[in-house]
Amino acid sequence: MEKKTIRVSIQRSSPSSGEPPWKQVYQVEEKPGATVLSVLKDIYENQDPTLAYYVSCRLGKCAGCQVLVNGRVRLACTEPVEGDLELAPQPGYPVIRDLYVDKRKKSGPAGAE
Repeated sequence: MEKKTIRVSIQRSSPSSGEPPWKQVYQVEEKPGATVLSVLKDIYENQDPTLAYYVSCRLGKCAGCQVLVNGRVRLACTEPVEGDLELAPQPGYPVIRDLYVDKRKKSGPAGAE
């Protein structure tokens, strides 16, 4: 039986390089009970060890793993995966790299929620 996959499009960037952000698409095996964080971990461990994202408590308490999931700010560690994903860094903070932002600094009006 063929395994089902989901399409995960991630906004990648490396501001220190001076290159503009780009989208990178991955195909990931669909797994029951998967969270956005488990999908990111799968991509990092099995496809692309250059992907940068933040993880800390894994319990939905610290809010360090917030990312834009299909246009809405969500906690990657608790957000269930229901189909294809469009991921981007949390708006309102300077991007360090990929989905990893500097939570110590607010940037511009985009951070007002």
